[in-house]
Amino acid sequence: MLTLTQRDKVRDALEKRASLVSKVNARKLRRVANESRVFDRFLDRKTKAIKREKPNASDGEILKILLDWITNGGLDQILAFIKQILDLFV
Repeated sequence: MLTLTQRDKVRDALEKRASLVSKVNARKLRRVANESRVFDRFLDRKTKAIKREKPNASDGEILKILLDWITNGGLDQILAFIKQILDLFV
């Protein structure tokens, strides 16, 4: 489980990525960063996916992989994942 400081780093990475994309995509990224239940679901799903790939990964390694995915990952892949999460709430 990620600590509050680590969660803040993920939130900051989402906000930073949102400032680099179009307004429509930025709105989706900011919604995930700002709505706590959506953010919790996002973190839960993505950390589980990372744990499946690397079962022995520590929280610090999971954080590094997650931040790298947000920062350097393909925007289409990130938005597709976020769309899956947002569809759960609509």
